[in-house]
Order: sequence, then structure tokens, then C-alpha cells
Amino acid sequence: MDKCKVAFIICWKDGRYLQECLKYIDRLYVPENCEIDVITIGEADSIFEAYNAAMHSTDAEYKVYLREYAFIHAVNFISEIVQLFTQSDFNMIGTLNSEEEVGKAIFKEVPLVDGALMVTRKDIEWREDILKGYMYYEQSQCMEFRRRDYKIGAVANPERWYYRAYKPEWPDLNALDNAISFSKEYYPLEEAKNEEKHKLIKRIKELWDKEYPYIKDLLNSGQAEEGIKKLLQFNDVRLFDEKIDSLMMYVDALSIDDGEIDVFKKCADFDEVLDKIAEIRFLIYRVMAGIGEQEFIDEFKNGEITSEVLALVCSNDEKNLNNIKKAISEVLKTNRKERLCWFGACTLYMKETSKNKKELDVYKQYIENNIKEWKHVRDVYFDKYYRNRKLLKWFNGKCAVYTCITGGYDQVKDIKVVNPEWDYICFTDNHDLKSEKWRIVYLDNPDNLSPLQLARRVKILPMEYLSEYDYTIWVDGKIQINGNLEKYIKRYAGDQSMLCFPHPGRNTIEQEAAELIYLNKVNEEVLRKQLEKYAREGFKDVNGLCDTACLVRSNHDEHLRNVMYQWFEEIKSESGRDQMSLGYVCWKNDYSYDICDLVIHTNEYMSTIAHIK
Repeated sequence: MDKCKVAFIICWKDGRYLQECLKYIDRLYVPENCEIDVITIGEADSIFEAYNAAMHSTDAEYKVYLREYAFIHAVNFISEIVQLFTQSDFNMIGTLNSEEEVGKAIFKEVPLVDGALMVTRKDIEWREDILKGYMYYEQSQCMEFRRRDYKIGAVANPERWYYRAYKPEWPDLNALDNAISFSKEYYPLEEAKNEEKHKLIKRIKELWDKEYPYIKDLLNSGQAEEGIKKLLQFNDVRLFDEKIDSLMMYVDALSIDDGEIDVFKKCADFDEVLDKIAEIRFLIYRVMAGIGEQEFIDEFKNGEITSEVLALVCSNDEKNLNNIKKAISEVLKTNRKERLCWFGACTLYMKETSKNKKELDVYKQYIENNIKEWKHVRDVYFDKYYRNRKLLKWFNGKCAVYTCITGGYDQVKDIKVVNPEWDYICFTDNHDLKSEKWRIVYLDNPDNLSPLQLARRVKILPMEYLSEYDYTIWVDGKIQINGNLEKYIKRYAGDQSMLCFPHPGRNTIEQEAAELIYLNKVNEEVLRKQLEKYAREGFKDVNGLCDTACLVRSNHDEHLRNVMYQWFEEIKSESGRDQMSLGYVCWKNDYSYDICDLVIHTNEYMSTIAHIK
């Protein structure tokens, strides 16, 4: 064995992802006393057979077993793994395959690592004798190492080494057989579970393979309603298949009025759309790794990549979404006008690929004549589809829409559209305030807060006033509700536990401070000290300035609750202006919120009416 040799063994199914994976390996730093092998095994029937064949084909002691969707961005990865092995008695290392926290430890012993990347310095046969296909390979190999008392270690954060690219895949059809074999081999007293589930997935996969060409033809030929009806039958398994997931993106595009997504115009057919989506996704990962910034900037400026495209391509990439948002916001240095609508409405795109202009004109006319049909499809199916999306993680259950009017600062506003399943609550210190649609709740003030401070406390700490609700929607006293707020949440909420509006006129706290000083709404000396404090701490507001007049928040996210408590304390200890400190406390706590692309003063959901004081 050559102790200075590292072999990268990649078992792949998708050549597009393989080529991208190899680009990352090419840029890794190779220490002077090391050399590397790269072995690729394509479209193998069994990952167990493929890994065994590759293992025996190289004399490298350190072997990196890698799937094509693991993009190693850590340039010093080779040095790190060699150092970890030489300074420890571990014989396999990898990353945690769950969201388990490891406390402050960077590296610890674990029973199992994620199969996307497994590094060994002992050669143990992969159990091709009892297991087939691609299921249970990491579990089985980890069990084989533990049987020999070989220690397995894991890095706490997978992103330290690699990004796991978003790639929906069907469970292996050998899953049921492997589950039975795995159970008999390693847990003989435990029966294999979920047999019916495995059989059901197999039947759905067979049905999908049969229906896919027909669904694609229906959507491409303009028969959207029929195509979407059939496609939605497979919604529950969209994360099993890249084609289903991409077709759902296509549905998103069809479901928004009469716009168009230019980047897909040149795609001759849906297969090219798939390739284009993958190409954009790869570029986004390169931006995260710090190697594709200029290419991304150029494509964004040229209109090849737009906010609508980003919304389509990134919205389901839950594991990487926060890093994507931060990376792109930093690269583009986005201001309010350029703000990326990550979960904004995606627009209808038309593929202008016909060389025959007459045919193209006929197609455009068909679209124009059927705008009502598209809107019907959106209303009936688009909302149904979004109702099942991940936003239900936070915004589901019992909801309260609430406001607070103190010191006679405002009059209670009318509600044009009422959700009968929600409660509408107005907190106030005015015993004469009445409303037909708002339930009036009179406030005690044991801390003798000023009317403004009392209203801010209610605004910022809904968990103390509305603890029985799952989520809340705060609206300032100046806000009049005109539209369906549930539709607003479904359209713009993502995987974060708070949804905000962008500020309509300013992008930074420096601009906000200048406006406050100009309007004489704050003590200038106090405000300048607040800005100096944030600058000293290195505060960078990647989200930009938001308008806090409407806040949709979960009551169950402990991370957000802590941010809200710190926000209120920051308001009390500094200038007293809430918009000055929200970005700071979010940054300090590494918390990100979702933000829509609407102007709060006037949109279909709400409008503002000037304060009476």
C-alpha cells in the first residue's frame, strides 16, 4: 500500500453530476508527498460490486467513496483527511447522516456516516454477496467496520467538506430485498419493516414510467389542465424523481399569469429544460464554493438567470437554501430593487424554438386566447400544490392575525377579507375602542411602559400574548387588510419561520438612520452610537432592510423566539427604533427570514393608511 496515495472512487448514475463532481476534485490541493487516483464507475447495477471492483484496482491506502452529487469544495480536503487518520485510530471517516448536533466537537466517533462521502484506510469487502442495487450500502459497510472493532468518525458539519447537490432519486427497487437481507444479517431478531411501503413505491414507479411521456406531451402541447391533473397524482413522490420535480417547476411556470422565463426559450424540448435546470443549479453551487461568482454575475446581468429562475431551481433545495441565499446575496450585493424573490411567483415561460415564424405566432396566439384557462389552472391546482409544500413546516395550525393600538395613535382598520378559521385580535389600552371584526383585548401595563413601548412589546413578543396559537400575523395599526393573507403566505413563505416585506424606500440601516435624523424622530447621538456599535462588531445585513409593519411568524421555533426576545431588549437599550435593530439581532444569531418582493403600501393583500397621530 502506498500511504501517500488517495483514491477517489465515484459510483455514478447521472453523467451531468459526475462531470461537475470531477471539476471540484480537479481543484483540490494535493500535498507534495501525495498523489491521487480518480476511478469512476458508471450506471452500475450494484454499488456493492462497483465499489469492490474499484477497491481492488488501486493500491491507495486512503479511499474516498463518493457519489456524483457530492461536490467537495474544501480545497484542503486531502490534507485534512490524511491528518485526521494519522492523528487518530479511526479507520473510516465521513459526515453525519442526520441533523444530529455534535455540540462543540468538530469530530467524534459515530456508528454510521452518510453514504455520499465515506473515506477509509482499511479495505473491507462490500457485501455484494447479500445486497444488491444501491440501498443500505453505507449502513452495511459501517456494520462491517464495527464488527472488526474499527472506529468510525464523523465531521459535525458536512458543509465543511462538501455540498450535497439537490438530486431527487427513486428509492432502489431492490430496497425491500435489501431490507430483509440487511435485517437477517445484522439484526436477526428484528423483522424487516415497511414491506407494503416498498411494494407501493415500486408500483408507483412503474406507473410513473408509463405516464411520464404522456404527461410531458400534454404540458408541452398546451393541454395544461389535463397534464397537471395527472402530474399531481405523483406529487407525494416528487422528491424521488428529478423529472417529476422538474415538471412541478414547469407547473409553477405555467401557473403565473402571462409572463415568460427567457432562459428556457432556447430549449428545444423538455429534456433540454432538465439540462438547463441542472446547469443553473451547478453554477449556484460553484458560487457557494467561491469559484463561480463572475460567471453568475454576468449571467444575471445578461438576463440568463433571473429571480424567477432562482425561485424555481432553488425552492426545494432545503439543505442548501440558506447558504445559497447568503452566497448570492453577497455576490450580487442586492438592494431592494434587485432583491431575489426566492419564493416569489414564477412566471409563465414559452419555448420559442420553432424555426417557422408562422407556427410560433399561432402558439403565441393560443397562449393569449387561453389566459383564463391558465388562471383557472393556477387557482385550482397551483394553490393545491403549494398547500402541500414545506411551508407547512411552520405555518400550519391555529393562526391569529393581531395588531395593537395604544395612546390613541391609530383607529382600528377594517378587514376586507376574513378567514373564518383565523382569529383577529386587537390589543389596546383604550377602553372605548370597538370593532365588529376585531376581538378587542385590553392590555395591562404592570411595567409602566410608554404607549409606544407597550405596542412594540406586543408586536415583537407574540408568544407571550398569543401562546395558544401555532403562528401569528402581525399588522401595524396603519395596515388595512384587503386580500387573502393565507394566499400571501402560501405564495411567499419558504423554509424560514418568519416572513417579511422589504422596505419600500431604503436598503440599509445607514439610510434608515439618515431618514430618522432628518425627520427628527430620534436622538441623533444615541443613533450614531448604535451604528458605531454595529460597525465594530462587523455587522453585515445580507437580507437588507425590511418593513416590520407585517410579520408572519411561527410560535414554535425556539431560534426565532430567542431572536425576538433579543430584538426587544435591543430596542429598549438602543435608539428605540425597531427597524434599526432587527437585521442586527438576526445576524448575531445566524437567523435568516424569508422576504417577499411586494411593496407593503399597495398590493393585493393589504394597504396602508396614515397614522392619525
